[in-house]
Amino acid sequence: MAGEEQDVQTQPHAAHDHESRTPAKQGGWITIPFILGNAFGLALVLSGVMGNFTVYLIKCYNFKRMDAALLTNIMYGTSSFLPLLGAILSDSFFGCFLIVAFSTVASLCCIIILTITAGIKALRPPNTYTQATSGQLAVLYTGIVLYTIGAGGTRFSMMKLGADQLSNVGDQDVFFNWSFIVLYGIKYYLISRPKRNPFMTMARVVVAGVRKRKLALPEEEAAYYRGLFEKTDQPLFSSFSCMNRATLIQQGDVATDGSISRPWSLCSVEDVNDLKTLIRIVPLWTSNVFLSISIATQTSLSVLQALTMDRSLGSHFSVPASSFSIATLLAICLTLFILDRGIYPLCHRLTSYTPTPLQRVGVGQAFNIAAMVASALIEHRRSIIVHEHQAENQPDWIVPMSAFWLVLPYVFIGIGEAFHFPGQIAFYYQEFPKSLKSTAIGIVAVLMSIGFYLSMAVLAVVRRATSWLPDNLNSSRLENVYWMLTLVASINFFYFILCAKFYKKQSDDKHVVGAVN
Repeated sequence: MAGEEQDVQTQPHAAHDHESRTPAKQGGWITIPFILGNAFGLALVLSGVMGNFTVYLIKCYNFKRMDAALLTNIMYGTSSFLPLLGAILSDSFFGCFLIVAFSTVASLCCIIILTITAGIKALRPPNTYTQATSGQLAVLYTGIVLYTIGAGGTRFSMMKLGADQLSNVGDQDVFFNWSFIVLYGIKYYLISRPKRNPFMTMARVVVAGVRKRKLALPEEEAAYYRGLFEKTDQPLFSSFSCMNRATLIQQGDVATDGSISRPWSLCSVEDVNDLKTLIRIVPLWTSNVFLSISIATQTSLSVLQALTMDRSLGSHFSVPASSFSIATLLAICLTLFILDRGIYPLCHRLTSYTPTPLQRVGVGQAFNIAAMVASALIEHRRSIIVHEHQAENQPDWIVPMSAFWLVLPYVFIGIGEAFHFPGQIAFYYQEFPKSLKSTAIGIVAVLMSIGFYLSMAVLAVVRRATSWLPDNLNSSRLENVYWMLTLVASINFFYFILCAKFYKKQSDDKHVVGAVN
């Protein structure tokens, strides 16, 4: 055990030696075009799959409309959760590059299988009245599984791979912004490999703290263990002082060379501070969950709305129902360009101040509320037209109202995402311990995953408890769902402000020892 811990304690030094030996041609901005190019290609293909998948299930596999929307949310939710698993594997075992490479291959296989289902008629129901066979569904679900693996493994690990190439925090912020929009560039990449298992370290902190829970916390600095390569004046954070007991030195805890001889009885000050940092972030993390719920719900329901509205563009062309969501991507790109090249530099020149990540998240939440209000008002107008024509019992009736009205809430969501999504990633990446940078990015994926799964739960509860969401959207009260989302989003916004106000950054936390015994 002592030998194992000695290896752990010598790793920072080894990491420093590795960085000092890194060739000059590795890392830096030269790698970013490869990473963003790969990310853009995958995003274009996979978003094309998901954007049309609800309609594909309805038109080609005879799914009911709400069932198709729920299955699409399952795909979104699962592919958003898997990045956390990829981040854990990246931080603990394989590093970012191998995760990205494997997931890229899975994405390619997904596209091949789904293309085959679209091209071979035998893999789909023969007509609109026949349900898909188990074999047809097996092929379809295989493509879905590969999609979730591909999208989940590349979406955020690729951001970590890109951020590893840049040492400047400002450059990392720019990269996180534009990473919205790997294999060929391998000879240029600075591929960071995990130095230790940070999750095992956190488990050791908990076990050591429990073992020493009855000990008093002394005021002497020498009573607290600092690793071989930690600063001698490294303070313990003031919050959660009960965890400080894990760093108390007892007889037999430290070897003669200064390393830890009993890893499950003693941890360093840095190990304890890292766990405290994660705990302090939890309230802010939970405050962003509802963002994903509202976005997931609006995304799935807007496609169903578009199917019932006039989508004609001129006299000979009809816009696909799922294509209106491109307005979100365009809004994101345009907003990011204006922010990155205009507003943020201007603010810095005029006031020497740039909005913090949390402030950007707050602005994004405000735009999300505006999107829900816009969706509610548009749906209210659509339902009035349905009632005027007495078409409530005609599920396939097309409402004489332009579907381009749906662009407005899509644009609001896009502007909001340009603020809150990079803001969240930058915040977590800056605040998380160094050993958990991949997990810091993956934690945003967990937010999205929870949001999509909770969106399914919300829709299921609404369908069971009310008559707002029948399969026939023309007889629905969908605007009530949007008003409900608006109310909860507003409450969540004030909860976020409260969490942000009381959040204490790691750099502002004060040193304290001898706290509550």
